[in-house]
Amino acid sequence: MSGCTCVQADRRVFALSAPICAVCLLMLGLLSARVVASTFNLTLVPNDPTHLPDESQPRIVGNAPTPGFGPDSWQNVANSPGNKKVNAYVTPEELFGYSVTINDVTSISYFTNAPTGQENWFLNLYTKKDGGTNDGSFYKTRFFNNEYTSYTSDGAWHNNTINTMFRSSGAPQVSQTLANWKSTYGSQAILFFSPQTNSALQGNDAQIDGMVITLANGDVGNVNFAAVAAPLPAAAWMGMTLLGGVGGFRGIKGRRKKSS
Repeated sequence: MSGCTCVQADRRVFALSAPICAVCLLMLGLLSARVVASTFNLTLVPNDPTHLPDESQPRIVGNAPTPGFGPDSWQNVANSPGNKKVNAYVTPEELFGYSVTINDVTSISYFTNAPTGQENWFLNLYTKKDGGTNDGSFYKTRFFNNEYTSYTSDGAWHNNTINTMFRSSGAPQVSQTLANWKSTYGSQAILFFSPQTNSALQGNDAQIDGMVITLANGDVGNVNFAAVAAPLPAAAWMGMTLLGGVGGFRGIKGRRKKSS
């Protein structure tokens, strides 16, 4: 019977039948070809002109929803004429280390905690200009999860998974399920994931923490909203923090407010 020769660690030589050897080689090939999904972590802090280039700084509250997102969370600015909203901006490149399209996004979720009757945070998502028709000054298309006004407001933390996206720039301005949104705009590359509060509120007490973005390849990006950039428990964060520069922020102050 024909076969192949294998060598053990102690250098004893033994023969295997051809079918068994072929199975071994196939298994080794599958293992070597397997792509392991990764987890990436980014911590946002106030007074950071890279990620909070305009509007107001958030307040810090030490009541994070889970140990996985450290001890702190962000709160919107106080209700007053002088302060209106908080904007934060994260690029896919700094979070994941590579470019991401709308088609690549499987799910987005984040924790909110708003007093009864108060409006929660929403997520603005901007796509990159591509040399074609552009709707905005620094982006191609802008979307937000228009369902956010129905998120629970009862003074407790709730984890919200985004199910609809609303095109809020250009035309048509329509609300779509996540699946339809990907079908229509899937090829557009994402410029920013941008958690924000509504400028029309003049501030309120809503909080946010723990944004999680899952991609089709299995990679997961965690965004922590904190007071300082401190390491999180290893058991909660199984990955690495990717920090990078975000370009195109300066000189666009006041042009990123959501229309009410």
